[in-house]
Amino acid sequence: MKYEVPMKIEFRPAWLSWVGSTTMCLNALDVECDMADVAGYSSYAFALAIHEGLCPSGPTLLEWSTLASGIAALGRSTTCFISYDCFTQDSNNKRTRAHAIEVFELVTREIEAGRPCIVWGLGPPEFGVVRGVTEDDYLCVPGGPTPKRLRWDAIDAPGGPSVLAFPTARENPENWDIDREAIRSAVMMMTRPDYRQNTKCGLKAYDYWCSELQDEKAISWSNSYNAQCWAEARMLGSDFLKKVADRHKENVDIGKAHESLRDVAVELGAVAEMFPFTMRFEGDPITDKDVIETAVEHLQAAKAAEEKAIESMNKALQIW
Repeated sequence: MKYEVPMKIEFRPAWLSWVGSTTMCLNALDVECDMADVAGYSSYAFALAIHEGLCPSGPTLLEWSTLASGIAALGRSTTCFISYDCFTQDSNNKRTRAHAIEVFELVTREIEAGRPCIVWGLGPPEFGVVRGVTEDDYLCVPGGPTPKRLRWDAIDAPGGPSVLAFPTARENPENWDIDREAIRSAVMMMTRPDYRQNTKCGLKAYDYWCSELQDEKAISWSNSYNAQCWAEARMLGSDFLKKVADRHKENVDIGKAHESLRDVAVELGAVAEMFPFTMRFEGDPITDKDVIETAVEHLQAAKAAEEKAIESMNKALQIW
């Protein structure tokens, strides 16, 4: 048995692998969009979650089904299966394998229908695009950490095996202002409550990030991964708000929100440059006082700019 989708799929590198993979699938299905559109309408561009020690799980502590609902604005329906039951080398048992089998069967049906989809845990715990299947393997779109081929039971899926598919084309109702809805969802994402006791979200996440650095609890490798992901998120968010501002020039507060979020992206970009990412794991905490002080200054400036962005977005919603 071997099935492959008929179209060519262009790999799009991204720290936010859900955004890159979703964009790849939508483009392959003839949806005209870029990563800023996907990150903006899904609200991923406006998320921020910092886990204890700057654990690399922070950038993926999101409700994937909620993100997927925003894709409707771009013109595709979504099918989302999430097991919420960890499937890794240490948690591979009869129960969790049943989840992985369900994902493989869902993917096989989509591929047979000629549609690519995304799977969590192709290689390392990241999202990747599946373009084909055999009896036992995913045939992936290779790039970054995603291999060309992977057995269905070799995925690395903390948080549980999951798949996101895009079964049918759809049209938005005339009375649905997708840009206003995106701004409303963005504000909700930027002000969402904490995910867990040891994870801070939104504006509080900036303070937690600073305190973990100052208390020398931030692990070097993990801190770098967080910095790259969140800098990319705000860069995409800034690009998305620029598009919305250009479409709604009469609403000047959207333009102000774009300018503020652009400042956030600059500050987080500076943090990302301070901590370049390497594939070699470095488990030691960051202890250089000067480096920590500079990083904290950038994070505090990012928080201040983000507060301004939220204020402008709320004002824009009031007069929309």
